[in-house]
Amino acid sequence: MKKELTKAKLALTISTLLLCSTPLVLKAETQTDDEVINNATPDIELNDTTTDEADWEICVDNGCNHATTPSESFSITNYDGTAASSGIALQIENGAGTDVLPVLHIDQASIGINDESPARNIEVSSSFAGVRWNDSDASQGFAEWLMNGHQFWLEGEGSSDIISVETTSGSNQQNQLYLDNDGDVGIQVANPIADLQVGGGGALLLENGTKDWVIDANSNQLNFRNGNNTLNGSFPFNIENDAPDNLLFLDNAGYVGIGTFTPQSTLHVIQNNARITVKDTNNASPSGVLMELQKSGIPAFRLTNTGNASSWDFTQRTNKNFTLSKAGSGGFEMQITPTGDVYARGDVYARGVMLTSSRSAKTDFSAIKSDDVMKKLAQINVEEWRYKEADKNDRHISPMAEDFYALFKLGPDNKHINPNDLASVALIAAKELQAENVALKQRLLSLEKLVTSLVSTDGSLIKKGENVALK
Repeated sequence: MKKELTKAKLALTISTLLLCSTPLVLKAETQTDDEVINNATPDIELNDTTTDEADWEICVDNGCNHATTPSESFSITNYDGTAASSGIALQIENGAGTDVLPVLHIDQASIGINDESPARNIEVSSSFAGVRWNDSDASQGFAEWLMNGHQFWLEGEGSSDIISVETTSGSNQQNQLYLDNDGDVGIQVANPIADLQVGGGGALLLENGTKDWVIDANSNQLNFRNGNNTLNGSFPFNIENDAPDNLLFLDNAGYVGIGTFTPQSTLHVIQNNARITVKDTNNASPSGVLMELQKSGIPAFRLTNTGNASSWDFTQRTNKNFTLSKAGSGGFEMQITPTGDVYARGDVYARGVMLTSSRSAKTDFSAIKSDDVMKKLAQINVEEWRYKEADKNDRHISPMAEDFYALFKLGPDNKHINPNDLASVALIAAKELQAENVALKQRLLSLEKLVTSLVSTDGSLIKKGENVALK
């Protein structure tokens, strides 16, 4: 039912009505006499006669003429005077509050919901308080802030906790989460000086469902633990306090520097008294490769003395030979073939050289004719000489390998002489000389007997012209 009221009976104006992001502001002018409207569905319409877009209706129950409102409710609606419907600006249902604890209390600077003495600009009092933001597009769902007891959390549609903060009454809860005006975040730290600063000896637990990792710090070191959903796990990686500068650096090329910010290789170590130790603690498997270098082509590693700028290269060649070379020499100083042959460009110094000469290691035996060896030996030329790279005083005596091979056909080629062959030729010659010496001794004994037989028993010589046969 529409009530026509004059300014004499009612002086009530609503100057501003703002909700949500701006507090509700009501300005009222009242008379000394109270106005009471008794009706089953009372309502009041406030019409602006200058425009059709500033009309208001105050109604109880479902008595609004321009909006559908529930029974036992108080509603304030705004409508266009030419339209049949309106929007509900404020609605309070029956049972929402009492005059002792108002459902909505507005004072000069604060709004209280279920709180008649709000201590903040907005204060909500409830055993399970919450604020919900609902997207007008139903497909987008909603999000809401809730508080229950000592827990405050942000919850999304489906009752999943997105952010949760828990407090304990009486405990020190200062600076549990601090965000300064530079965007720096502190956890148990006021005035953080980094994008994220964690205090109080805190730890970070990273969970993946099967294996968890913990990053924590104490007074001595930074620890990376295998947590397994606990803060006490193994320590696969630790960094002690006061570790040196450039301890570990990884550049954008994938190079790792230890002790350097400018690594020049895949792993570059610079440190006083630098060393690398590899220890295999698997005693059940005493044998094994502790270091392996792999490369398609010619793998090598180099030892360089920075004091005298000399370097040595250890290399596996494409022919599968292993070589030891002085960098810049243009060749190799030592070479080992896959069959175990060793080649050296310089002298070999050793306490002894043991040459394999077991019959079990040999085959294709043949007899040697000593006379032939002696004849060949008589033809060979022995000279004094020195190696081209050697000092002038470093001289030797031997036959030439070409001559030795031409006569004896021993060894793999005519560039080398096996010491065993040379010694064996000398041994055959010695045996021949020994045999010849024995024969000479026998002949000498025969001569001595002959001389003895030429002297008679009485000491006189045999008569001249008497023939005596040698025995």
